[in-house]
Amino acid sequence: SKIYTATVYNNMGLIYEHQRHFDSTLYYYKKSLEIRKQINDRRGISETLNNIGNVYQKQRKLTEALPYLTEALQIKREIKDVNGISYTLNNLAIICRLSGDNKKAMLYAEESKTWAEKTNNIEAISQVYKNLSKINYALANNKEAYNYLEKYIIYNDSLINTNNKKALYKHQVRYEFEKKEALLKVEQEKNAAISAEQIRRQKIVI
Repeated sequence: SKIYTATVYNNMGLIYEHQRHFDSTLYYYKKSLEIRKQINDRRGISETLNNIGNVYQKQRKLTEALPYLTEALQIKREIKDVNGISYTLNNLAIICRLSGDNKKAMLYAEESKTWAEKTNNIEAISQVYKNLSKINYALANNKEAYNYLEKYIIYNDSLINTNNKKALYKHQVRYEFEKKEALLKVEQEKNAAISAEQIRRQKIVI
């Protein structure tokens, strides 16, 4: 289906973005965006627009990034994607900060913080606190910059701990599964050996 194809293209983009092969990243994101527009997948469109904007931001192509992020934000507001609004606002704040417009960056970041705190999204809160620290530092608000840096460290540590706990849980689940599989295999081999011995004895008796 087109939804599946668009998702595959988007995931290919994510892989290439992780590898920092940005030309390939943009190729697959734009293929995904094209299909999502055909089927009017508004949430998918907004996510892919945000992804494309992020890639241009990483390439420091700020002029190219801005329209994609602006359109993404508009759609996210319309569909009331609360977490998406927070992430995209912070991405726009980063674009403004890198462009030297720190006052506008502050407006975007403050609104991003409001949305992130409303949903208690630790990852989003951590990212916007980091950005607010940089914005305040650029505006010579050193006390605020330091306060947000401290908050960022606390939330980032919490995020790392949460991710570590999830990884540990997955490891424990996998260990328990493998242990049960090993015990089952031993039991099956034991039963097979008993059956073989019983057949051997029957043959002897006969």
